Amino acid sequence: GEIDTSATLSVNPANTGGSTLIAAVDSPELYTVEIKRFDSLVTSVARPSLMKIDAQGYEMKILGGMGSLLDQIDVYIIEVATFPFHPERATFDQLHSFIRARGICQHEIAGLIRRPLDGMPCHLDAVYVKEQSPLRSDNRWG
Repeated sequence: GEIDTSATLSVNPANTGGSTLIAAVDSPELYTVEIKRFDSLVTSVARPSLMKIDAQGYEMKILGGMGSLLDQIDVYIIEVATFPFHPERATFDQLHSFIRARGICQHEIAGLIRRPLDGMPCHLDAVYVKEQSPLRSDNRWG
C-alpha cells in the first residue's frame, strides 16, 4: 500500500480470487491484515526484473508505495479495470496516466476479460516497460 498500516480484507469463500482491500458487498468474511509499502519490505531489485500486480483495485496504492523502486522494475504486468466498478478502484485511464508520468510506456495487452453481462472489455493485463527499454529500441514496421 501507500503507507504501512492495517486494513480489512473482504473475502468471499466462493470466489477467493476476488478478495479485496476495497469494501465489497458480496464478501461475508472480513479479516484485518497488515499493509506494508513495497519500499519498506524491499531495498533493491535484481535486474532484469518483472512485477505482476493483480490486486483487485489496490494497484494504485501498491504503485504509490514503491517509492524509488518503481524505477528499478523493467517490466510491469498490471491487471486493471477498464471502467469504475467501485469508486475507490482505479481505472485503466488513471493507472495509465500515473505510470506514463513516470516514464513508463504501455508495451502490450497480455490478457483481456469481458463482462459476461454484455461482452464489454472490463479487465485487462497491461504490460508496461520503461521508455528506454530494449523492448522499444526497434521502431521498424516490417
